[in-house]
Amino acid sequence: MEEERLGLIYKLFLIVNQNHEDEPEYVLAKYFLENYTKLGKMNIYELAEECYMSRSSIRRFCKKIGYDNFKDLKDEFKEFDYQYNYFMKLTSKNNFRSWLAGELENMVAELNQRMDTDEMERIAARIHDSKNVVFLSSYSNVGCLMEFQRPLILSGKLVRLMTDTTMDEDFLSQLSPEDYLMTVSATGNFARAMRTKLSSVQAYKVLLTVSRKQEIEESYDMVYHLSAKDYSDVKSVYGKYGLEYFFDVLYSAYVRKYGTTIK
Repeated sequence: MEEERLGLIYKLFLIVNQNHEDEPEYVLAKYFLENYTKLGKMNIYELAEECYMSRSSIRRFCKKIGYDNFKDLKDEFKEFDYQYNYFMKLTSKNNFRSWLAGELENMVAELNQRMDTDEMERIAARIHDSKNVVFLSSYSNVGCLMEFQRPLILSGKLVRLMTDTTMDEDFLSQLSPEDYLMTVSATGNFARAMRTKLSSVQAYKVLLTVSRKQEIEESYDMVYHLSAKDYSDVKSVYGKYGLEYFFDVLYSAYVRKYGTTIK
């Protein structure tokens, strides 16, 4: 169930966006989003009273969005809070702008050193020469990947983007060693959740991450670390801004090598 849980916040917002205010699913999703910092101390009886809902309705809702029970859902909110704690606490610093500017400067310097020009061109060549190209990511990095996916079509290359909630397992099972799959997992959580599902995929597989946990690297032919430091399970400037920088540089390498249809 772990891969389903990665999209918890996304799922709750989706329910709020697509349902009416008087529907039970809307009521529960809205309550969870607005009170997630208090959920760890609540039990299902208190929740039922707060939302004017039966315990069985709460259990059905939890199962519908991928959890065995309310306790499992509470545990996931705790994990969500922990993941954001590192970076979000820093935003309250009095000197946040100067701190962030320094962190970004250091990040760019390190990435320029780590992203060897020849290696970026090799990645571009893999993408160009592969019959099928798939980028696999949690919902949180979709925007960044779409900004890379869309302009590639101007170079005649169509790539597929899949998330934890839109993954086509049948398609992935049909990939061959001539195909290319990149998993983007900044903190390592998504890669950890995908280990079982990707273990039998035959494509050439690479991982882009800021995590240094070896357990997430076993299924891949190549692993690209955005930083020499380990930022497993926490937000960082590398995960937040480094991915966009990486894909902008990669797109530049691709266009310089293969051009576009724009005259």
